Amino acid sequence: MTGLVWADVHLGVGTHVRCHGKGRRERTTPLTRPVAAALADWRRERDPAPTEPVFPTRAGTRMSTDAVADLLAKHVAVAWQRASAGDWTSYAAEYSRRNGPNNAPDPRPR
Repeated sequence: MTGLVWADVHLGVGTHVRCHGKGRRERTTPLTRPVAAALADWRRERDPAPTEPVFPTRAGTRMSTDAVADLLAKHVAVAWQRASAGDWTSYAAEYSRRNGPNNAPDPRPR
């Protein structure tokens, strides 16, 4: 996904991204409505050229796989801290805000 450019993102009917997988085979991956909406908002905010990366660095270049790994590690660490601190209430509130109140998980530990 670090090589994904806006020309590969299709947000009309049948929203999907097109990318190259193993063996240079082209893959089409459907997008969920929330992901498509977030990408549409991101595109409106940036007004990118078709050749610009979907997930750029501050300099506007393509993110490296190391940069993605670092970001993922940072967010996993924060999530782990929140979970180990028993911060289920704020997690449930955030989940509910994103997905609607009827989809909120039970905040009580099992």
